[in-house]
Amino acid sequence: MELQKKKLTAYSTLAITFMAISSDADAQVIYTDIDPDIILTENGDRTGIDIDNDGTNNLLFKKNNIDASFTYPYGEYTLNIQYGLKFTRAEPAPGNSLLATYGSYGYAYPSVLNAGDLIDGKQNWLSVTSQIMGRNIIIDFTSESGFSYQLNYLYGYWEAETTDKYLGVKININDNTFYGWARLDITEGSESLIIKDYAINLVPGASIEAGQMEGPDVIQSLNDNTVSAYSFENTIYVNIANQIQNIIPVKIFNTSGQVIFSTEIKNGKTIIPLVNVAAGIYTLQLQGADGVYTKKINLN
Repeated sequence: MELQKKKLTAYSTLAITFMAISSDADAQVIYTDIDPDIILTENGDRTGIDIDNDGTNNLLFKKNNIDASFTYPYGEYTLNIQYGLKFTRAEPAPGNSLLATYGSYGYAYPSVLNAGDLIDGKQNWLSVTSQIMGRNIIIDFTSESGFSYQLNYLYGYWEAETTDKYLGVKININDNTFYGWARLDITEGSESLIIKDYAINLVPGASIEAGQMEGPDVIQSLNDNTVSAYSFENTIYVNIANQIQNIIPVKIFNTSGQVIFSTEIKNGKTIIPLVNVAAGIYTLQLQGADGVYTKKINLN
């Protein structure tokens, strides 16, 4: 996956969403690939992710860095002290939880999962608002005498370099419980958090494996994240990110509800020339396997 450094206050990256419906009644998985990956590095960087794609973030990630320096008289010398703190937090929205345990100083620490690990109700879930994924404290002591000493404290299961590991997530929707995961990297010393993709099983109470993203039948969800549609003069241009559905029917309606044009998208994009059509507002309709996508188009 392409990496791109971003300073974010909200989740605004392009998310490509697929619904994977297995023939097994216990597997109805919505998988979202974040492209480009979200990277949090700077102090104050934060982003939320909407695991069930209902328009509301279920989980917030935060990155904080603190640097300070001061001096301390030590006999005939002056001790220079440099203090650095880097830490990454995960915050479940109210009613949601992370697979985590309590650890040092009473803090909640999210667990690190490997691909294939089972995520279900039998594990330890914590709904504490602020949970520490990784925290790295470095204190350097130096003096003009040549004295040098460093203290390094690491906290959290994600504190060391962690690549392609999974965070277990539990979401409550209308008194129903759903299990999901998010795949993350944390670079050495909690320098950066990288968020790659996530998924959730929409069968209430059903388990999901870390990394599970699809079943035998895949349905592409058509929404503003996966569809780009715009007009120039009397032509409409439609692009679908990573089209996997073989044929997507397309219709154009006028304000009276009449179909003035119809076609099909087969390779992820189409160009619709509307010759001898009056300027005005028209409705573009795409028929996806999981529903209908519509968008207002203005022809000049």
